[in-house]
Amino acid sequence: MPRKKTQYLPGSTTPKKKSTISQYFSTSNCVSCEEQTQTSICEQCQARPQTTMVTLMEKMRNWERNSQNILMVCQSCISSPTEVKCISLDCPVYYRRIQTSRDEQQTTYIRQLLSSIEF
Repeated sequence: MPRKKTQYLPGSTTPKKKSTISQYFSTSNCVSCEEQTQTSICEQCQARPQTTMVTLMEKMRNWERNSQNILMVCQSCISSPTEVKCISLDCPVYYRRIQTSRDEQQTTYIRQLLSSIEF
């Protein structure tokens, strides 16, 4: 089963405990196309600002939608529309909720990049 590639953007929270060797080495990937680059957005994506904006907005929309869907599942499970305080380690949705919240925290950085893109 392939591993999910997790990309933590600058300005987002990263895991405190490093558990794999790949977490000890820093690589920079383009936020839009995920190719290796020294900047947040590679030269090819900077040359196509409209496509880059659409791609980044789509990423944010997917993160926010996934987070909302997981939250609705958790709220239906606990039968309450309030804040979800579930910490059941047996629940597979719990881990998905944690991952989607990490993804959603990256939207702040993406919004900053979107405001800096010039046409």
